[in-house]
Amino acid sequence: MNSRMRQLLITGVAAAALAATGCSASVSIGDDPDTSTPATRVSFTEKSSELSLPASTLEEYSAKQLANDPANLPQVRCDGGLEGTVGFTQACQVQIAGQWYPYTATVVSVVDDQINWRIKADDPDSIPG
Repeated sequence: MNSRMRQLLITGVAAAALAATGCSASVSIGDDPDTSTPATRVSFTEKSSELSLPASTLEEYSAKQLANDPANLPQVRCDGGLEGTVGFTQACQVQIAGQWYPYTATVVSVVDDQINWRIKADDPDSIPG
């Protein structure tokens, strides 16, 4: 699946999921224009006045960002969600070949109602393959 189709599919899934909870959303996965590193961007409006991203959304879209094959997503679990503050971090774990590895999700930018983050292995040398 090409990158543009993948972004459109992810956007539609996120919008449908969040619309059911009274939120609206758009999502894209690609390079962060400020750092040229892979980043996931989620834009949504909640009823709350503070911008945040729930753990379930962070896990779902981080898995899509990390996937080598969109049909075979890794399992991701995070200790919590993200706050809409640049530099905010959240500890996560990613399952690779049946073993859990520590990763950290970091907010790289916040523009209006859009949170942009990247997720990286805490120790890249320990990741198999």
